[in-house]
Amino acid sequence: GTKKGAHVAILLSHTPEWVINYFGVIKAGGVAVLLNTALKAPELDSLLRDSDSAILITEKKFSRMLISVLPHIPSLKRVIAVDTRSYAKIVASSSAEPPAIELKDKDEATIFYTSGVLGKQKGVVHTHASVMGTPPIITAGIQRTRKDVVIDLVPFSYLYGLFEVLFGSIITGSTVVLIPNFTPRAVLDAVEKEIGTVIFGVPAMYNALAMLRDEVLARYDLSSLRLAVSAGAKSFPKLMETLEDKFGLSLYEVYGLTEASAVSISTYDSRKLGTVGKPICGLKILDGNGHEVPRGEIGEAVFNAPWVMKGYYKAPELTAQVLKDGWFHTGDLVRMDEEGYLEYIEKKSFIIVTSSGLKIG
Repeated sequence: GTKKGAHVAILLSHTPEWVINYFGVIKAGGVAVLLNTALKAPELDSLLRDSDSAILITEKKFSRMLISVLPHIPSLKRVIAVDTRSYAKIVASSSAEPPAIELKDKDEATIFYTSGVLGKQKGVVHTHASVMGTPPIITAGIQRTRKDVVIDLVPFSYLYGLFEVLFGSIITGSTVVLIPNFTPRAVLDAVEKEIGTVIFGVPAMYNALAMLRDEVLARYDLSSLRLAVSAGAKSFPKLMETLEDKFGLSLYEVYGLTEASAVSISTYDSRKLGTVGKPICGLKILDGNGHEVPRGEIGEAVFNAPWVMKGYYKAPELTAQVLKDGWFHTGDLVRMDEEGYLEYIEKKSFIIVTSSGLKIG
């Protein structure tokens, strides 16, 4: 059991068990601390300490790595492995009635760890209100319906995966097919077998798919696909054009940050390759002196949106560096063209983004 406001860390593979346990934590009034399975022992040690997690939900495959970490986390009171008999007993003996816990919009819901804006790992706190800010907007933009079968390549420990893939699909009743480990063949197999209509991924994955030979693609029935959604890094327009041509789909790009969720999106009605669509919230593009630049010129993207994070966990000074008078300063350089489409240029400080979406400062 847990109590309202308790921090519960989740370190699980990209499987239905992840979804079940996440919503279990949320329904119990806990704050879900999402940990990336690609992290190593020293990083997990740091994040478990920083997050003040009282419970860790994990699986046996991570036990060897965690054995050197867990004894040194003072806040951690319990570790639950979902692939054990004890977990099965807990589930079997649990009540089917939802817990009588009142959840308010302003209550903290989820903590993501990112190195995005300031280049060091920090906990991004989202509330029950902010987690549901963008999923309805993205869903409407791509015209997702309950008939869609979503092929998901993005782990839910990333905001993009949790908000835009999972929550957005739940809202509409769309089916979600989880790909635990990305390979081009795994995607092709899933699209054909499950009659997939939408793919969510990151540019590096789409680059790999775009470079598949025509004779390989010819072995699969991919006719059900209608669109792909890309986020997490800058894409290459030429490769994205190739992807569209080879797969017979339309590519929709989303620009966002862990702190601010989605802030600019391509939609069914407004889409332009090489851009991240049009802003869906307040936007200013500022020069180094804090003045707005004319259209066509490069500057820092500064957004105002109701779904921006509550703040960095236990780091008010860092929060104050990026949240100023209600505006979130991204540290990203962008440019807006005459039609209102936004182009992402690069970060003011260089950040490497891996093919899985992991950011390394």
